[in-house]
Amino acid sequence: MTSEVVIDVREKEISIALLEDKNLVEYQNEPRQASFSVGNIYAAKVKKLMPGLNACFVDVGYERDAFLHYLDLGSQFNSYAKYLKQVNSDRKKLYPFSKAQRVPDLKKDGSVQQVLTVGQEVLVQIVKEPISTKGPRLTGELSFSGRFIVLIPFGDKVSVSSKIKSGEERARLKQLIYSIKPKNCGVIVRTVAEGKRVAELDAEMKVLLSRWNEAITRLQKTQERPQLVFEETGRAVAMLRDLFNPTYENIYVNDDEICTAVRHYVSLIAPEKAGIVKKYTGKVPIFDNFDVTKQIKSSFGKTINYGHGCYLIIEHTEAMHVVDVNSGNRTKEKAQEQNALDTNLGAADELARQLRLRDMGGIIVVDFIDMNLAEDRQMLYERMCKNMQKDRARHNILPLSKFGLMQITRQRRRMVYARSEFAIVTSTYYYYVGLEQPSIKAISQINPDGEIQTDMAQLLAYYYNIGSGGIINTNSQKVIEQKEFEYLIRCYMLARQHNFPYWEANSLQAISELILNDKSRATLMHDNLPSFQYINLDNMPEKLLAGNLAQRSLHIFQRYGDVYQTAGCYRTLASCYWKIKDYRSAIICLNKALHDNPAIKQAPDLVASIREQLSVTYSAINNKQQSDYNRNIYLDLQDETRQDRYLTSRAEQLERTSKQLNLIIIAVALSIFFVLASLVLFHYLRRRKDSQGSLDDLLLPLEQWRHNNEKHMAELADKYEEVSEQLVINKLHLTDNKRKHLEQRAKISLVNGVIPLIDRMLHEIEKLKKGGESDAVQAERYTYIRELTDKINELNAVLTEWIQLRQGKLSLHIESFPIQQVFDIVKKGRMGFHMKGIDLRVEDTKAVVKADRVLTLFMVNTLADNARKFTEKGGKVTISSIEEPDYVEISVADTGCGLTEEEQQHIFDHKPIHDQKDSASHGFGLMNCNGIINKYKKISQIFSVCEMGVESEKDKGSRFFFRLPKGISRVLLAFVLATASLLTAQARPTRASDKATALAKKDYNTLAGIYADSAYFSNINGSYSKTLAYADTCRYYLNLHYLQLRPKGKELMKQLGSLSIVPAEIKWYHDSLPMNYGIILDIRNESAVAALALHEWEVYKYNNSVYTHLFKERYADNSLGEYCRMMMKSETNKNVAVALLVLFLLSIFPVYYVMYYRHRLSYQFCLERVKQINTILLSDVSEENKLREVEKGVSDRFPERLLAIVNQIKEALIASVEENQKSQSDIEMLEDEVRCVEYENERLHISNSILDNCLSTLKHETMYYPSRIRQLVDEPDGQLEAIDELAIYYKELYQILSQQAMSQVESVKLVSRPVDITTLVSPSKLTTTFESPLISGDPVFLAYLFDILYLINNNQPLTVTAEEHQPGYVTLHVIMSTLTLSDDVCHDLFQPSADRLMFFICRQIARDNGESTNKRGCGISANATPNGVRIDVVLAKVN
Repeated sequence: MTSEVVIDVREKEISIALLEDKNLVEYQNEPRQASFSVGNIYAAKVKKLMPGLNACFVDVGYERDAFLHYLDLGSQFNSYAKYLKQVNSDRKKLYPFSKAQRVPDLKKDGSVQQVLTVGQEVLVQIVKEPISTKGPRLTGELSFSGRFIVLIPFGDKVSVSSKIKSGEERARLKQLIYSIKPKNCGVIVRTVAEGKRVAELDAEMKVLLSRWNEAITRLQKTQERPQLVFEETGRAVAMLRDLFNPTYENIYVNDDEICTAVRHYVSLIAPEKAGIVKKYTGKVPIFDNFDVTKQIKSSFGKTINYGHGCYLIIEHTEAMHVVDVNSGNRTKEKAQEQNALDTNLGAADELARQLRLRDMGGIIVVDFIDMNLAEDRQMLYERMCKNMQKDRARHNILPLSKFGLMQITRQRRRMVYARSEFAIVTSTYYYYVGLEQPSIKAISQINPDGEIQTDMAQLLAYYYNIGSGGIINTNSQKVIEQKEFEYLIRCYMLARQHNFPYWEANSLQAISELILNDKSRATLMHDNLPSFQYINLDNMPEKLLAGNLAQRSLHIFQRYGDVYQTAGCYRTLASCYWKIKDYRSAIICLNKALHDNPAIKQAPDLVASIREQLSVTYSAINNKQQSDYNRNIYLDLQDETRQDRYLTSRAEQLERTSKQLNLIIIAVALSIFFVLASLVLFHYLRRRKDSQGSLDDLLLPLEQWRHNNEKHMAELADKYEEVSEQLVINKLHLTDNKRKHLEQRAKISLVNGVIPLIDRMLHEIEKLKKGGESDAVQAERYTYIRELTDKINELNAVLTEWIQLRQGKLSLHIESFPIQQVFDIVKKGRMGFHMKGIDLRVEDTKAVVKADRVLTLFMVNTLADNARKFTEKGGKVTISSIEEPDYVEISVADTGCGLTEEEQQHIFDHKPIHDQKDSASHGFGLMNCNGIINKYKKISQIFSVCEMGVESEKDKGSRFFFRLPKGISRVLLAFVLATASLLTAQARPTRASDKATALAKKDYNTLAGIYADSAYFSNINGSYSKTLAYADTCRYYLNLHYLQLRPKGKELMKQLGSLSIVPAEIKWYHDSLPMNYGIILDIRNESAVAALALHEWEVYKYNNSVYTHLFKERYADNSLGEYCRMMMKSETNKNVAVALLVLFLLSIFPVYYVMYYRHRLSYQFCLERVKQINTILLSDVSEENKLREVEKGVSDRFPERLLAIVNQIKEALIASVEENQKSQSDIEMLEDEVRCVEYENERLHISNSILDNCLSTLKHETMYYPSRIRQLVDEPDGQLEAIDELAIYYKELYQILSQQAMSQVESVKLVSRPVDITTLVSPSKLTTTFESPLISGDPVFLAYLFDILYLINNNQPLTVTAEEHQPGYVTLHVIMSTLTLSDDVCHDLFQPSADRLMFFICRQIARDNGESTNKRGCGISANATPNGVRIDVVLAKVN
């Protein structure tokens, strides 16, 4: 028998036919691989850097730039870059890759602008194919994949697949790869390499290395960039890989490139068969030449001719398949018995082939021509059995009965061979993803009068697919609708007759959709009145019949339990409601379809269609927000479904292929391995009994293990250092949070000092309320109340300044930017001014400033908001800027109430309180603005020009201004990029110059893009009529560009056309015209949005249909065919694998017995045990498990020399286990300490954050009341009741808020432990060393105390002495030589004051020391001395 493969390569597809003795046996058809596929390598150039994304865009030749993230550059990117420069430096001679030098790895925390520059040449590989509007995803870490290994240039590691579980095999593979691995290359060993010989691995290693060298050579020879330097294996090779069998005699290919690829592939997997690949050069089509086309067309007829006039008649019934053998006009030169035998034997040959091709399953009864001789009947039976041996389907054949009938039972392999079902599934898939032409092509492969008639379910599916629309498109719309109705009514009647409720409901739903249109319904009902009377069971009026059919279909599907079809029926029913303008009911139906069962989310195409219909329905009731919301979801789903299908299909293919091929490869590899092992053992037994030198090799694994163990211990040491560094960092953070918590406690003590003052105030008010005192006494009490309010205000001022000092630690992002960007955002708040009747004017400017963009916007907004508050109706607010040589002055002027000179002097540092409702303010905005200016001044000399001021006249208005340094205009590009994130919406830039240039050059693509942008911005601005006008102009220029490409072309884009006619842009795409399909998609989408808003339903339907159709055509996933064909190989592969494994199992025992001699078994066993111990030693298991395995494997029967080797291994393992356990224990203890410090640090951080909020709330909520009480006290009428009520409320509020803060402080316990104070203070901060007893306290706080004193002493050394005046306490005397204060100042030095906050913190440290040790004598005081101020700190001594 001769086996041949014929490969027909066409422009868009590849077909492969398998012939046995010139008869067609198998046939496959696949689309050709698209460009820019995964694995391709390009020499490309960096086009644009994106620092904000830490990535860049790279030009690889695709219409959209590819995306490359910094983390995808790979650790060896610098090595690639250096080698690329060396290759490009000499175009004549290739720089050897083996001499290339590896440079240090790329930093993981680096940025893309540090590594890449615009225009830089890079070598990249595609890891994700382009899809929708996104370009390919790239990586800089190149790899070349083979069957057994993956080669990684500039790698340095050898990794083995984790699916290889055997430690011995993993060690063997690693050792083999290291021995053959080329220099400067890393290798990943794949699962299928298990058991492979070194020769096979080395051969593939050389092939992969040659691919890398070829890619570099191609890169060197051309300067064109971008340049494809390596392309993954094509579809023909991939298909042949699954189909190839070493028994093939010829492989014919009609394409040079594919022929070369196939020959190369065959030479790799079967070098002796490389000559069978031949290039077909005939003029007749290759399939016609080998009679393949004819066999394909005649494969499924009812009558099958098979020579000499004989033929088979094959009939399909519900119960069985019946085959009748006829001799026809066969000559009867021989005897009747011989003629009958010859006819029957030919029929047996042809019938076996037909069973495979048609995949006939179940019972097959064959009526052979009667034969009288028993030996002839037996010969026919044996011939049939022999022919069926090639059939992989399970079957059973019975001998001929006495009536001359042969009974065959055969398992139908529908998933593998049912062409009709495959065609239906493929057509349905293509239809639902919007690919109409492939869907029509798939369904047209079915012969409606063929074997499909034997399967009612398939026949109903066929009728429904034809009738549901989109398949018939070669006639007028009226004729098309009539034919579709005939298919649907046939499907409905058959479904009811044979009880197929699923197809009954489907046909009703499709008929409902077909008669939705009034004109179509009238025509169909006129021409098919009996059919409509048959389906109109409820005698519904014509206009309501569509809804009735949809309702009936819905009820059937709900009983049937199909979630997706139920949702589809709700969608159809909604269309019926929409047609009669019952939009509310339509929305209810669509929402039920979406939300009744969450399983519908698994069908994104169905969800997308429902969302699109919801968008239209909401638009009909003028609900623009919901319409846009649902349309945006619909558009997102278009892109998502493409990605989901692509990824799912690819994953399933790879998974199945991997599983099946792994079984085959592992079985074959194991067989080869054991055969070779047997030969090696046989050769070994013929050598001397004991090879003295060979035993030394047994120590080599021990040396290798020791080397690896040293590396492992070094890694543990590195890990220990890393954890230690983390502990140090965490302790620094903990110290910082402890210091912050100390300050919070100091603030709380300040807060607690206010409550006694409030109590005194209430006491004085109570005395005044009782009366009976003289006027002089009452006046004194009022005076005392005033003093108390002043004192409270003073403490509040200290607290406020302290909080603001902490909050004022701004993180500034200084950059140069146009101030106009800030003004544009302020303009968007114009409505608030108009509502109050104020005219807001913002003057345009070209000034560029250097500052923080966000803080500048805050300042302008604050000044503008203040101007609005204090300007009456009819006033005016003007925002402008003035450029000076060194700075830009930004001002906000108003015509409001104005300020007095006294108010102007304190406007930035006072918090005025106004009782007027319209002008209520606390003045924090202006204080913050002034604080920002002061912060700028402290940064550098550049900001010395910063200033903030006010010019005002009472009742005439005010002008607030601030000054910022001028920016540098040369960084304009960076500012434009930043604008996208700063501005929420921005006016479209003018493109008049671009338009004029494009018109002059007749660049119609650019002009179309300009008008597409205009349409987009018109939609954003709500000018939908303008959008349609811009769209018309855009289509006009696209048509002009089309006529440039095809001057006599007639396929032009239209605003509105027939949905039954293929749109012009789809035909352009099918003809591969180089049009900008991105612009076409944009303009169709914008036209659909505008038409939807204008309720132009026909325009919307047409544009949306074209958009969806083109989108799915352009980003189609053609992997379904490959997926189905991969399924066809599954069972064959499994059978081969099982057969090989059985052969292996049967051969292992006799081979083992024959190859070993019993008298050598004992010594060889011991030697193998040592080798096994060495394998265990080099495996990846833990050292403890290795030691256990070694101890198990040792026996007293070992020879002395082998036992000594094993003891060396055992001793080395014991030492390693002890050292490893100690290191692991140290690391675990250190990690526990890190976790404890992290926990304490996080707890303090949370506590500090809560206290910040509590204190801020306390400040904002209570600061009003003292001033108000003071106002009431100062009033002449003396509203005593109001004062009393306000003071009581103030106390209650203050107590509640302060108690919240106190509860948080009390939750953190103070630390107290023995501390050697002399070790806490750095010697550089002391004039001389000092001695001191051990002090009990928190070392962090005590160190902080000396840091503060050193800072106050102007960073000059301190003189410290220690003494014990009283038992249990230590007094530290600290001389601050640079500080000179009077006795009065020293006395109040540690009292709350805005300019003495650091001293107040020192007092808090002393107080906390006494509280933590329960010794109340701790404290701090200051005294003036001739040598400076002496600070006396009394701390608790360790008992």
